[in-house]
Amino acid sequence: MLSHSIMENRNSNHRISFIISFILLACIILPSCSKTIRFTKSEFIPEARGYVKIGKVKDKKFSIRLRVRNLPGPQKLQPAKSMYVVWMDTENEGVKNIGQLVNSPGLPSNAQEITLKMISSVEPIGFLITAEDSPIGEYPGTQVVLRTRPLK
Repeated sequence: MLSHSIMENRNSNHRISFIISFILLACIILPSCSKTIRFTKSEFIPEARGYVKIGKVKDKKFSIRLRVRNLPGPQKLQPAKSMYVVWMDTENEGVKNIGQLVNSPGLPSNAQEITLKMISSVEPIGFLITAEDSPIGEYPGTQVVLRTRPLK
């Protein structure tokens, strides 16, 4: 009888430990969950789709993972352009050029899906993708192919 009571007590302690561990883990993970924002439908390329996942990482930095599908080569646009450039809108620093969308090595130039990953020290409030002739512009051109709604 005594050994049965000890076993039940141990099982109860294990359940309590498990529940406490689960709650602590949830408290740590949930605040750091990522937000997903979708690009709105494009006037230039209605079949284009995409989203951006934004997560918080340590030291007040943000992980950004952008994924787009169904973008034709920019040379097929009217007017034709050389590349797509991604812009990040920020509350205090305005719109920043964060890079060119490039197909992964080995993918054809008309690949159905392109991904961009980065870490930012500035919190984004929105994104846009423009068709451009140069990857180093300071301001987005007028040919916006995809845009998210502002986060704030």
